Amino acid sequence: MKKITMIVLIFLVMVIAPTSVFASVPANEKSVVVQDCIAKAIFDDDGFIPVEEAYFYGLRNVCEVFDYNVEWESSQSRAIVTSLNGKTLTDDNGNSIDTLVIEPRNVIELFGGESARLVQLPANYEPFIENNKLYVHSSIFEKYFGLKSVMDE
Repeated sequence: MKKITMIVLIFLVMVIAPTSVFASVPANEKSVVVQDCIAKAIFDDDGFIPVEEAYFYGLRNVCEVFDYNVEWESSQSRAIVTSLNGKTLTDDNGNSIDTLVIEPRNVIELFGGESARLVQLPANYEPFIENNKLYVHSSIFEKYFGLKSVMDE
């Protein structure tokens, strides 16, 4: 029964391609439809029962639409995100972040070039590289960019 449930879930995730819309938290700003989305099934600790679907989006695709600069540092396999045109990046406390470094498994917040904070993301929600693109969980866009993902069923 567990195998059938897992096969059905994998089939549904692969066949039904979710479409998502990102919108700035003040909803009067622009939004963008993102079809470059990877849905991952997150399973319980035993690995048999799916507990939720997690959505990951291409970092560059979303950032550039909302006026954030993304530079790829290939020697370190990481992206460096900075703001453009008066946009700001913020941490959990609303403090401005100068630069956000996103690499597979980690996010590093840089403040004024003098201090940094390493943010460990929960297992199964870490950024990853697929098809030469860096994908990040939707919570990263909400936390640092003030963007909210809205699923279009």
